[in-house]
Amino acid sequence: GNAKVISLPYNVGKTKAVTRGVIEAENPTILFCDADLINLNEKHLSDLITKYCEGFEMVIMDKGSQPWIFRSVLKSVPAVSGTRILDKELFFKIPFKDSDRFQLEIRINDYILEHSLPFAVTSAEEIYDLRKFVKYHFLEGLILDLKGGLEVLASDGLPSVFKNLATFRKIKKLSDPSK
Repeated sequence: GNAKVISLPYNVGKTKAVTRGVIEAENPTILFCDADLINLNEKHLSDLITKYCEGFEMVIMDKGSQPWIFRSVLKSVPAVSGTRILDKELFFKIPFKDSDRFQLEIRINDYILEHSLPFAVTSAEEIYDLRKFVKYHFLEGLILDLKGGLEVLASDGLPSVFKNLATFRKIKKLSDPSK
């Protein structure tokens, strides 16, 4: 009922599109949620919000479904989850680059870790999003999934692959000290 539709003149990439949404948002707390999640329910969002209210700067929802390229390397990768909650003021401290397209979660994660800000991860293993190989013809979708995974891993060029993998592991380890 109170949704505001924002239309951009062309594809500016996820980072700029989300930033535009954050600019338009009227509330001080921002909850990002992927639009194509299956099995998402009120309890998942309530868990995310409740954990955030415990005093964390950011809370990430770790979905059960991750691109296979990440699952095969790290099993579960909360760092790439687009479903998270944080303060709008914190979001605007993050140094996004003009060239950013798919670096949204990468930049947020880096900022949180570089500033040693407290964050948490909530588990939601039953939530998944359809992989592109299910949405499209199998081969086309598989190529799109691979391309998307590689664009995230190599978000700042090929040398960033190892840095991003290390960040993914660090977020997983810090969010689950038993690992």
